[in-house]
Amino acid sequence: NKKFFDKLVFGSYLNHIPKKERLTSSDWLSVNRDNINLFKMDAWCGKLPSFSFFKDLLSLVSKISKKKEHQKNSRKSSAFIYVRNRRSGRKLRKVNSAPYF
Repeated sequence: NKKFFDKLVFGSYLNHIPKKERLTSSDWLSVNRDNINLFKMDAWCGKLPSFSFFKDLLSLVSKISKKKEHQKNSRKSSAFIYVRNRRSGRKLRKVNSAPYF
C-alpha cells in the first residue's frame, strides 16, 4: 500500500525531529513553520505519491548508486603516470589516468 512506501521512503526524515516537536507528518520538509503550512494548504501537495513515483524514485536511486560504485572502483583500479622534472625530481603533472585492466 502507498502509505507503507511513503513511510519507508520519507519516514526516516521525520524521525530526525523529536516527537515532542512534531505537529504534522510534513514537519521534515522545513524548519520554517510557514513553509509547512503553505505546503499543507496547497491542493497539489501533501497527497501520497503514486506507486509509479516510488518505482521511478527507487530506479533512479539504484542507477545513481551503481554509477557511484563504478566511479569508486574505477578510481581504485587506475594507473597514474606522472611527469617529473629531471633536474629537481618534483612531480609536474598527471599525464594519464586510464583505467588499469
